Amino acid sequence: SARSTLFDLGLGPLKNSAFFGNLGVTGKLAGSTLEANVKLSNGSLKMAGLGGDRELHSTQPLADVVFQQKQDPRQAAQKKEGPVKPSRSMKLKVKVVVEPLRVRSDDFDVEAETDLRAATDNKGRLRLHGWAGLREGGTISAMGARYTVKRARVRFRGKPEPNPTLDVVLSRHIQTVIVLIDVGGSARAHKISFRSDPPSYSEAQIINMIATGRVEKANAKDGDTSGEQ
Repeated sequence: SARSTLFDLGLGPLKNSAFFGNLGVTGKLAGSTLEANVKLSNGSLKMAGLGGDRELHSTQPLADVVFQQKQDPRQAAQKKEGPVKPSRSMKLKVKVVVEPLRVRSDDFDVEAETDLRAATDNKGRLRLHGWAGLREGGTISAMGARYTVKRARVRFRGKPEPNPTLDVVLSRHIQTVIVLIDVGGSARAHKISFRSDPPSYSEAQIINMIATGRVEKANAKDGDTSGEQ
C-alpha cells in the first residue's frame, strides 16, 4: 500500500497535475491465476485546464530516427525446430475500487467512484464487470456553461467486447427553467434526449435554450429575457 501527499504527474493529459490519496494493492498467484485487489480512497486529482497549454507533435517521419528490421532469434529457432507448443496461459482477476476520487480542473469538479472486476476468460479475452461513475452534485463546464451532475454511471456486463450501458443526467439552470440532458443506451448505441422543469418546452426549444442561454421570450416570466448569469 502507499499514500501520496503530493505526487506530481507530468505525462500527456495529466501534465501539470497533482495527486493526493491512499492507494492499496494486494495480490496472490493461485495456480495459473493472478488475483489482485486495488483500492483508492480519499483521493484527489488536481488537473490543469483541458483547454490550456497543449503540445502538438508532427506525425511525419522523423529525420533522425532510423528503423532497422532484425529477426527475432526465437523466429529463427522456430523455423529450424518447428512450431513451439504454447505454454499454459496466465489468467487474470483484478478488482478495482475507488471511493471516491475528487477530480478538479478549470473545466470540472467531480467525485469519481468505481467498483470494477476484470478477468480473462478461457480464450484469454478480458471481460469487465461492474460500474464506474460520478457522484451527484459535481459540476462540468461545456460550451461556456456549467452543468451539474444529477446521475452519471456506466455499467459493464462482462461482454468480450466492452459496450457499457450509460445512465447519465446533467442539469443546468437557465433563468427560470431547469434543463436536463439525458444520455442512455450504450457506448456504441447511445441516445441523447432533453427535458425541462417545468416540463412545458419541446426538445427543439430546450436545444435553443442550451445554445443561446436564454428562455424564449414567449415562455419567459415577468418579461425577463436576460441570458444566464
